[in-house]
Amino acid sequence: MSAVTSSRKRFYRIINSSENLRRSLGINVGAFLFLDASPNLEVQKRFHHFMKALLALFCFFSLLNLSAQTPELDSLENTLRENLADSSRIKVWLRVAELSRYSDADKMYDYSTKAKQLANTKNDKKSLVKAYFTLSTYFESYRNEDSLIYYFDKTIHLADSLNDKETYASVRNAQGLYQISKREFETAIETFYEVMRLQEEAGNTFGQMAAYNNIGLVFMELHQYQKAIDEFQKALALLDDDHPFVLNNVGSCYGSLNQFDSAIHYTSLGLARGKETNNLHAIANGLHIQGDAYQSLGDYEKALSAFLEAEEIRKKVPNPAMLVSDLTNISSLYAKLNQPNKGLEYGMKALELAQNDELDYKIENIYQAIAENYEAAGNYRASTDFYKKWAVEKDSSYAKAQSEALAEQQTRFETEKKEQQIALQAARIAEQEVANQRNIAIILGLTSGIILLILFVIALRSSSRKKQALIQQEAETKLRETQIEAAISSQERERSRFAKDLHDGFGQMISILNLNLKSLEDGEKDKHTVFESSSKVLEEMYQELKGICFNLMPQTLIKHGVTAALDEFAARVNAAGKLQVETDFFGLEERLSDIQEISLYRISQEWVNNVIKYSHASKVTIQITRDVNELTLLIEDDGTGFNLAELVNGKGNGWRNMNSRANLIKGELEVDTTPNIKGNALIVNVPTSVEETVPG
Repeated sequence: MSAVTSSRKRFYRIINSSENLRRSLGINVGAFLFLDASPNLEVQKRFHHFMKALLALFCFFSLLNLSAQTPELDSLENTLRENLADSSRIKVWLRVAELSRYSDADKMYDYSTKAKQLANTKNDKKSLVKAYFTLSTYFESYRNEDSLIYYFDKTIHLADSLNDKETYASVRNAQGLYQISKREFETAIETFYEVMRLQEEAGNTFGQMAAYNNIGLVFMELHQYQKAIDEFQKALALLDDDHPFVLNNVGSCYGSLNQFDSAIHYTSLGLARGKETNNLHAIANGLHIQGDAYQSLGDYEKALSAFLEAEEIRKKVPNPAMLVSDLTNISSLYAKLNQPNKGLEYGMKALELAQNDELDYKIENIYQAIAENYEAAGNYRASTDFYKKWAVEKDSSYAKAQSEALAEQQTRFETEKKEQQIALQAARIAEQEVANQRNIAIILGLTSGIILLILFVIALRSSSRKKQALIQQEAETKLRETQIEAAISSQERERSRFAKDLHDGFGQMISILNLNLKSLEDGEKDKHTVFESSSKVLEEMYQELKGICFNLMPQTLIKHGVTAALDEFAARVNAAGKLQVETDFFGLEERLSDIQEISLYRISQEWVNNVIKYSHASKVTIQITRDVNELTLLIEDDGTGFNLAELVNGKGNGWRNMNSRANLIKGELEVDTTPNIKGNALIVNVPTSVEETVPG
């Protein structure tokens, strides 16, 4: 993989981590990116990765003048039938490709390819860079990442060699967007003002409008929606005809401010403008924003109508990620409108599309929509299953909400089951009473006695059952509260440790790096020495980041399973030189379930860390064994024994966290230790087949 390609993919990961930038840039399709995540005010969305340098040229070229596109397109295609000079034919092909972007993808690709081939033959570099760029935007829109990267790099390298103000403005614009992704908002605004000055000098009104629009995106990322609206209004004031994507941006901001009437007003203007210019992307995205607004207002019928219309348009301008968002919203709305059969149809369609296109970040919302429809249909078992799947997809910071949702669904399922049992018993009693009435003349006394006896037995059993159910419910509630409390404590401790690692590690390194860079202002400093020093600091920052990521959630655990993750964990402990950790695994040729792997790993990690802190041990053995009926985790060390009661009743969260995780996989946790005697052991026995539960 080339260095250029590697840097592009790193940018994919960086910019995907910024939730609000994904939403704001996604709405502004024509300005900077195609919308790929709903700007929903209640449920945050994610979108597909995109690349830094593509934004550089995208922001300059994609804000086309959309007025009167259809007549111009017809006129240009008529011109192509004439005998044109090669240079003129190339320009017409490129213009037709630009105008076809939002209405005819095949035409956009065909004419861009023709322009590229002829411009390459004629060594027309300015036309060639535009052809490369148009092809890169085509592949960005229609999700061919390899071709996107190829044409993107071709565009950047050739554009850099042209050395003109237009190219410089485009590159600086891309740097501004990259600075947003790094959350360097002050620097980004300075960059966009520089771009604006360049565009003013060039007399480029569209370029000025793009700069104002980008500044608005910075304020959207900062959640300063009113300031963002002010910048978007400045952008609109520069044009005689309003740009549909900027109107949609204004509507999205009003939606974020819970001013839904204004959101609907501006997206209606954007829809009208999109229809005038045949801009199908703008129409679909405006409908999507309106659908969210209507849904927030509780007008589910209008919301459904908007999303259904958007879905139809997506078929003409394919965008799998946005289509999945539309289908998911439609499914959820059908659940709210008590039409679960239709909701399940759309939900399953969204799930299939997301899996086929590897849109994994969309799946959690799809699971939620499907679960809502099963719940509306009264199928609480299926609803519970999908809520579990949804919960597993969620980040650990949402564990409390997940547990409550699952508990609620499980309670409803059990309640329904108990109600059916009571109804059945009542029916049997009624039948018996009818039979007794038929024979009352013959055996009145006997029947009366039997009825009284039956009623007494039923009342006794019912009272006993209710008492037992109450005891069980109280125990389950206490267990859930303990699990939630342990989960929250664990999360807060992780957050505190994560913040400390960032402050102590990255803070110092960034200060050193800043000093190195400032030293370049001194002309006598050896630039090579400064570069070597800065490179070393960056490498240390990278290693620090890897360590933080490992502690949060080891990638080895996700990709290769608990055995590989524990081997890696042991290697890290051994490398410190204070403790020797060995691992043994038996019967684990196949991977365990996700919840089992995560729970066993976290229990092992917590226990070994306790051994390191308190046990004064020199050796630890971690062993996992699986047979037909049981899965066993055994951790032994040669450290000093301790008072188990102090651990169980202590104020720390370590024991509660381990106990909570063991309960999640139906496991039993046992400790073998004797105070002041060498040798300790932790044993966790887990049934081989258990239902998956949400990890704490």
